Amino acid sequence: VAGLFQSILTSAADDTLGAQLLLNAKMLELLSLYFCATGTEGAAAGADEALARVLTYISDHLDRTLSVGELAELVHFHPNYFVRFFKERMGVPPVRYINNVKTERAKSLLENTSLPIKEIMAQVGFSDYSHFSKFFKAYCGYSPTAFRSYYTKPE
Repeated sequence: VAGLFQSILTSAADDTLGAQLLLNAKMLELLSLYFCATGTEGAAAGADEALARVLTYISDHLDRTLSVGELAELVHFHPNYFVRFFKERMGVPPVRYINNVKTERAKSLLENTSLPIKEIMAQVGFSDYSHFSKFFKAYCGYSPTAFRSYYTKPE
C-alpha cells in the first residue's frame, strides 16, 4: 500500500498522458485492495444497520410528517439513492412504507383501544379528520368509524 501511494504521488506530479493513465490504474488498484480487504460483508452490515436505523426512526416518529430528504439525511444518503436503497430492501418506496405503517398502527388502535379517533389520527401524524378519513379509507376500504364498529372485538 505504501508503494502504491508513492507511485500515485509520482504520477500525480507528471502531466504526461502515460503518467495520468498510470495514476488512474494505481488508484483503481488501491480501491481494489480496499474492497478485497473489507469484503462485501462490511458493506452489507452497514446497509442493514442504516435500514434498521431508518425503520426505527419511522416507527418512533409516526406522529408527524416524515420526508424522504429527512430519512436520507439520517443515514447520510442522497435522497434519490435512498429511495432506490429503501425500495430494494423493503419492496416498496419509503412513502408507501410509512403510509402502510401509519395505517396498521391506526387499525390496531381502532381495534384494541377506545381512544377517540381524533387522538388516533394525531398519533399517526394527521391533524385534519377529513384528510385522515380519506387516507384511511384508501388503504382499508372503510372509514375509521366504520372500521372500528366492524372490527372491534366484543368484550
